[in-house]
Amino acid sequence: MSKKKTFEYPADLTAAQQALDAARAARHAFLAAAPRWTEPQADIMSKDGTVMAGGEGWSEEQSEDNRRLLEAEVQAARTVWAHPYWQELQGTDRVDAQTQLQHLDDQVDQAA
Repeated sequence: MSKKKTFEYPADLTAAQQALDAARAARHAFLAAAPRWTEPQADIMSKDGTVMAGGEGWSEEQSEDNRRLLEAEVQAARTVWAHPYWQELQGTDRVDAQTQLQHLDDQVDQAA
């Protein structure tokens, strides 16, 4: 079995990945707590007469929070994606390094 190659990431790249992870977690938490539908939904009656409750939809504040959180996530992803470090790597090394960076915190947790 071959040993997996490890990569030395610049501090600003690992910080950018951590910011991306935090942005994703914040948006995930928001979406988990937000109403299911972005637009108000009327109650729906099924064929057997069961009424399924509609939803109130998102408020303007919730829509704005989602836009803000999504923009933060996109900007963090761009920072990681566009980092100059990736230019130093080619082919499978680049793919492996990107994958390992995404799981860097997992590796630290397992080592502890």
